[in-house]
Amino acid sequence: GTLSDQTDLQNALNAKANVDMDNLTDTGKNIANWSSNVSNCITNVPQDIKLELYDGILTLKAGSKVYVPNGAGVFDIVTIANDLTATSTSNEQNLVFLFNGGLGSMPFKQCFSGSSAPSAYQYMFWYDTTNNLVKFTNDTGSTWTANSSSLPLGLVTASSSAITSIDQVFNGFGYIGSTVFALPGVKGLIPNGRNADGTLKNIITNDFTTVKTVQVNTSTAKIGMYSGGGLGSQTKNFGLNEPENYNYDSGILTNALEVAKVIVDSNAKITTFTPKTSFHSVDYNDSEYIAHQAMPSDRYIDLTLPASGSTITALADGYIVFGKQNGTTAARFVQLSNNSNRLVVNTMVSYSSNSAYVTMPVKKGDIITVVYDCAGTTQRFRFVYANGAQ
Repeated sequence: GTLSDQTDLQNALNAKANVDMDNLTDTGKNIANWSSNVSNCITNVPQDIKLELYDGILTLKAGSKVYVPNGAGVFDIVTIANDLTATSTSNEQNLVFLFNGGLGSMPFKQCFSGSSAPSAYQYMFWYDTTNNLVKFTNDTGSTWTANSSSLPLGLVTASSSAITSIDQVFNGFGYIGSTVFALPGVKGLIPNGRNADGTLKNIITNDFTTVKTVQVNTSTAKIGMYSGGGLGSQTKNFGLNEPENYNYDSGILTNALEVAKVIVDSNAKITTFTPKTSFHSVDYNDSEYIAHQAMPSDRYIDLTLPASGSTITALADGYIVFGKQNGTTAARFVQLSNNSNRLVVNTMVSYSSNSAYVTMPVKKGDIITVVYDCAGTTQRFRFVYANGAQ
């Protein structure tokens, strides 16, 4: 069309957006009321897996729902009746599984998928994609047993005796080896052009009624959900043309919605997995939800305490927790100060107290100065993510 036509269309779209925003109420969070105003987004991610971490012990909470591959095309749904716990014996990242009725973990490097059995380590998990079974070996792959093993539940970091952080929980989407999976309940809006008046058209993805999987074979890929309910691996050129409201794969129109990005190593094994989160429209009345995003989550990383007077940089929005034991009967203190002492949190320790703890809220990129005069044991130096932090 002419420049005038395009200007009129843009003005109409802007006016419509302003009306939509002015009329936004509590019901704005209901994606059904927004399906004509947003596009190319996930609208629902099930929250069936509930993992908690306390004092080095990982807990899969009762009521969690996990999926166990059980032969071609079959995924058994297992609802956890009682809390299950796990610690660790490996000093690295681990995938977590429901294994033989309990909660277990396996070093990330020792988890594989595909049609051929691996043989790189003595202990391994392997998602046998041909027979749709998650198998375990303790003899370098000479024998494999299924043991009702689930798809992985999440990714954690561990020390030799404890779980130290929950890095990812595989609600909605997850991966093992070179396989990405999507779980029942995931929904989204696939861009499908525009109406005559310029408003968006979308295809609502079919609600997954069973687990969908896809093998990733390129070094960088984007995972797509299709209008028919399938899952596919796209090239790195997969992307949205916003004026047209269509997704393209290397210049070819595709009825798909990007749901995750992956990076793989030279053996086609996924090393980085970044799923999209569910769209949520926030209005002015949603104060409780907004406030909750700044509260501490159950994700944390234990840090190495630097020398007194040193600085650290906050890696995300969250909280620094610092606890140190008093080693003498004299008065001692611990202190955290934030960006040129804009905020200072400190606690004194006298001979009548054994230890001191301080907690400081921080923003991503804040420079934190750590000062202390306690000679005893460091009891905790930890970064705790805020709920809304990535």
